Amino acid sequence: LRKASGSPRRGSVRCGSPLWPGVLRGLSLTVVGRPRAFDEDAAIDDLVQLFWRRGYDQVSQQQMAEATGLSTSSLYSAFGTKPQTYERVLGRYRVLADELMYPLRCGQAGTADLLTFIDRFRAQLDGGSGAFGCLVVTSMTALSSCGDVARQMVAEHVSSRRAAFLSALQRARELGESVPDPVATSALLLATTFGIFATARATAAGPEAHEQLAAMEHLIKTWRH
Repeated sequence: LRKASGSPRRGSVRCGSPLWPGVLRGLSLTVVGRPRAFDEDAAIDDLVQLFWRRGYDQVSQQQMAEATGLSTSSLYSAFGTKPQTYERVLGRYRVLADELMYPLRCGQAGTADLLTFIDRFRAQLDGGSGAFGCLVVTSMTALSSCGDVARQMVAEHVSSRRAAFLSALQRARELGESVPDPVATSALLLATTFGIFATARATAAGPEAHEQLAAMEHLIKTWRH
């Protein structure tokens, strides 16, 4: 995946024309041919794949250099220390991963938007990155070494995810659907989502993760008219 120019900014994608599914089908980041000149966006895409696959603590400077085709000195000159590089990686990942939540943030329905989210989640599990789980969830086990900025970014990611669930649940309530307390239920759906991501990583997106997602889908359907 490539941006048209510059590096991605931190934070959530605004409501607008969704990138899904053409650009982010399954949230799989496939890096294609690269020009001979150094391309920072391409290098960040390579590093997203590396950290997403291996986890923060299991990535070395040498592996980062090999993944990007840069020398370790060039890598440091471009991105700084490993924690500083990871900040760029998390920023890029969050922009990509926010598309999963697009129906929740920007939809106009209630449970129908939640079920669209389920469809996208299932597509991600079935895609090339499904076995990686969620980079942010994986980061939660390495926060002591990721640096203060990365910790803040993880906290922002968690908060934005819950806000997206809450928004969809409140819309469902306004439409007269039988949604339980939206505040408490948003916490439940967030915990379930992160649990499914963790299961997917532990089982290479095996049947357990799909069964958990199906259970989540079944629960949401009980709230419809």
